[in-house]
Amino acid sequence: MAIYSKRISFFLCEIKRLVVNILTKEAGLEVKKDYFYDFTQEKLYPIHVVVYNDRSHIGYFDSDFYEMGFHEKLLRSDHTTLLRVIRHEIAHYLTFIQYGRVSAHGNEFHLTCRRLGWGKEISSAQICLEEIPQSDREAQAPIVRKIQKLLALSESKNAHEAGEAMVKAHQLLMKHKIEAGDIEQEDPYFVSKRIMRYKRISAKTTAIARILQTLFINVVYHRHDPYTYIEISGQKTHVEVAEYIACTLNRELDTLWEKARIEQGLHSTVEKNSFFYGIAKGYCDKVNTLVQSSPQNSRALIAMQNQLSELLKMIYPSVSRKCSKRQICAHASRIGQENGRNLQIKSGISSSLQKNLLLE
Repeated sequence: MAIYSKRISFFLCEIKRLVVNILTKEAGLEVKKDYFYDFTQEKLYPIHVVVYNDRSHIGYFDSDFYEMGFHEKLLRSDHTTLLRVIRHEIAHYLTFIQYGRVSAHGNEFHLTCRRLGWGKEISSAQICLEEIPQSDREAQAPIVRKIQKLLALSESKNAHEAGEAMVKAHQLLMKHKIEAGDIEQEDPYFVSKRIMRYKRISAKTTAIARILQTLFINVVYHRHDPYTYIEISGQKTHVEVAEYIACTLNRELDTLWEKARIEQGLHSTVEKNSFFYGIAKGYCDKVNTLVQSSPQNSRALIAMQNQLSELLKMIYPSVSRKCSKRQICAHASRIGQENGRNLQIKSGISSSLQKNLLLE
């Protein structure tokens, strides 16, 4: 799961700059925008880097997506350590290009490092996350949580309890030299994740994507032969909810179609596609009606949409939107819309969220 924020965005720009510099000056490759040209393979390869914080290792190369990942903790590493990790992952990338899927740190990998003039400090790079110093915020996290609890108690109806909690909270703030604003505001960050893959984009895929967009997330299609992936991005909790719903809808929409096929006599591909499009329209119309019924909800929605638009530009600066003409069966679409208005998902998302999700 990749993470994004304004600070991380600047960090990604710096990593890309270093990657380009290493590819051109040390590997002797030609770089064109977000791609580099490998002369031996006579092929362009993407320069795709992400930052993450949900793995135990400092970096990775994913050959399925030509993706290099770097742990968020590298934000606080020294320049030498950062360069070591970047060179190490580039070596994995170039090894894959030349030899295909081989042992991660086998002979081929070491041959690639030697060919590039990189010694054991790169080929044998073993950097533990614990070696990178904590930020002030991380070191203060336990104290911050304690202060947050005290501030919550300070709102107690018991005047004595509330007063004592407020005094203790201010004592901790002064003792640890923490600004009050740091307690109330955290650095906001967002996540992106590939959640499903398909051989091609279908009416059912499109319906799922439209429904997911009502959950305050961005939804894009990412093509990497031979599959197309649905990628979602937004606040972490929203992404977790959307991932669960996508998997549930993938099954539920087939169940609804089978029922409609038998009961309503729908059979053709056009009728099936129209049914799925209708489900998405019926559900989205219902959600929009509920949101617009409250001016407060409308204002919050506009703020969220603006935030998601900025996030979309940050993650996918060159994303394109394509519209396709569809042949629609009005009868099947109406049946689908009725199903969409009645669509519910009652199962729990996960134990970590400790709640049930109900779409209604």
